[in-house]
Amino acid sequence: MLNLPIIRQDFKINRGRILVMFVLQMVSMLMAIGICEMKLIEISDIFWDTIPVMIIPMLLEMLLAYETITRCGEEGTMDLILATGIKPQKILFSKIFFIMVSGIVLVGAATLLGCLTRVYRLTGEWNRNSYLCLNAGAVGLQIFLGGFSYWMACRSGSLKKYILTGALIPMVLYGIYVIYYRIPQLFFLQYITVFSLFRQNWFAKGSVMSWIGIGILLILGILCFLLGNRAFYDHNFPE
Repeated sequence: MLNLPIIRQDFKINRGRILVMFVLQMVSMLMAIGICEMKLIEISDIFWDTIPVMIIPMLLEMLLAYETITRCGEEGTMDLILATGIKPQKILFSKIFFIMVSGIVLVGAATLLGCLTRVYRLTGEWNRNSYLCLNAGAVGLQIFLGGFSYWMACRSGSLKKYILTGALIPMVLYGIYVIYYRIPQLFFLQYITVFSLFRQNWFAKGSVMSWIGIGILLILGILCFLLGNRAFYDHNFPE
């Protein structure tokens, strides 16, 4: 189902972007360690959870979806790959694998460093098990975000169209999440953003709602991948 040369080529082209995101992620985690030492409770979770396991992997998946799908179509590289006789399904699964594994590896790297340094200890709400569950849930969130970016990349024929859909929509949804999280009076906003399905307090309390939310995100992510495949076939193999 996978084509290793395609995966290697995508990695070779995008390894610089992956490295930059990894460095930014590690900087955020190191800042979290310093913040824990200074006992700055109110901002600590931004650097050990929000930035390294939500925002940075999301941005990486956005970039990779554009580079591996939309840009390949713009430059004609996708036509050359299709002309080699490789089955389209194998091409798509290889690109999906590359996008998703890249995001998940970033989450895994942050999780490993977080466990080694115990950056979650400051508030007293978290222990290692709940922290691991939180980051396992983040993988589900990234599968949805990667799937959505992939779908939009398959639908878009240019950078402008991709920015307006694959990049802008997730950022707007995240912005809505931040607004209602910071302003409880605007609680109704939670019903129009998928980010409300991934809540720290659910994982901290061990609530079953955390896994229900992640299950929904996984289903939505798989659906987005299927819709992306359909969009790719409609664009490249019109009836």
